Amino acid sequence: MKSECVLGTLIVMLLLLTVAVAQSCPKTAATAPQEHYFFYQLVLLRRPANAPELDTVALDKLQEEHLANIRKLAKEGKLVLAGDVKPEVHPWMTQKGVLPK
Repeated sequence: MKSECVLGTLIVMLLLLTVAVAQSCPKTAATAPQEHYFFYQLVLLRRPANAPELDTVALDKLQEEHLANIRKLAKEGKLVLAGDVKPEVHPWMTQKGVLPK
């Protein structure tokens, strides 16, 4: 059951990334030769089992540094999409019996 949820999440993430990439690419005529190639990276982070326990002050500082880095990358044009991935899972997206009733 968990693997199907993970698979659904990955599919939604890839669809979101595809839309973001398509919107960020320059519009060219269909017959024009491709002169530039764009490379994008998808980074998935997960908390390791042995992650350090930080107090509230340290967590707040770490979060602010993280958000400052995201803002810097966006300002430099190096970031297309960032944030939590909370996909909506519809019954038609999964096999029967996977979603709780």
